[in-house]
Amino acid sequence: MQHFLDRLRQCLDRMQRCLVWSATFLLAAVSPLSAAQTFPQRPVKIIVPFTPGGGPDIAARMMGRHLSDLWGQPVLVDNRAGARTLIGTEAAARSPADGYTLLMMTNEVLANTGLGNASPVVMQRDLAPVILVQAGVNVIAVRPDSPIKSVKDLLALARANPEKFSYGTPGVGSSSHMTAEQLMMMSGIKLTHVPYKGTAQSITDGAAGVISLVFAAAQPLKPLFDSNKLRPVAVGSMKRFPTLPDVPTLDESGLTGFDMSTFNGLLAPRATPAALIAKINKDSEAVLARKDVSDIMINSGALPMGGSPEDMGRFLEKRTDVLKKLITFANISFD
Repeated sequence: MQHFLDRLRQCLDRMQRCLVWSATFLLAAVSPLSAAQTFPQRPVKIIVPFTPGGGPDIAARMMGRHLSDLWGQPVLVDNRAGARTLIGTEAAARSPADGYTLLMMTNEVLANTGLGNASPVVMQRDLAPVILVQAGVNVIAVRPDSPIKSVKDLLALARANPEKFSYGTPGVGSSSHMTAEQLMMMSGIKLTHVPYKGTAQSITDGAAGVISLVFAAAQPLKPLFDSNKLRPVAVGSMKRFPTLPDVPTLDESGLTGFDMSTFNGLLAPRATPAALIAKINKDSEAVLARKDVSDIMINSGALPMGGSPEDMGRFLEKRTDVLKKLITFANISFD
């Protein structure tokens, strides 16, 4: 009889452990989904690794405003410029993977997280794609009184005066910088690079005549074109941009096949649950589908993108391949 009772207790103990394990597994499986369904329950932060005023900052504030309306929670923009975007990027990558901290990335973030010199953050290892927000064109701009009226003028003057003409960009590795490097690679001219910590500073110095040229996204440049403080010379896309229809492309100006677009996208810490990323992606898609958002983006020099996290991942893979080739060819230093 005692033997039977002991065996019964052992069976009951095993059943209890199985029930506990099953409950634990089930809870672990459904908790990310439950978190996604109730997200967010407190303010969300978008880190922008640049100073205020540039394309990434403008995109983050627009997305934040509309996501805040959708979620009923504040979406705060946290500008953390410095160290080639790595201060803000590392802060985002090391944040809890709970959806409450996102990063507004750019070409520069991609270039600085594993493509250049040693980095504390490797994008493919530490960050996960959420959604492509917008894409735009890089523009070569000069002061209205500049002797450079066309790409032909720029090439002729630069060939006659190697490295005399300086150009400003939002920083080393930015798509604006890559546009200039690609221009020099394809044309054989030499310009002097003046990297800034963000677009706002570069275009301010461009308008003041501190630098000869500005390479920047159309979005932050558009107000200066409208106020005649800067003048566009060419865009770095294969097609003319809708709000700059009179500005020729570098491709049609003789540099056949020239194409280097700007882009902004949201990333999350790598361990963020897929259900949360899907939730943020879906709600961001809803924002980008709004006509008022689309109109504002287009009028200011960008096109709304969207798509799945996987779409963004494929885009980043292709851009990575292009950047690797250009960095190697131009011997670009990220120090």
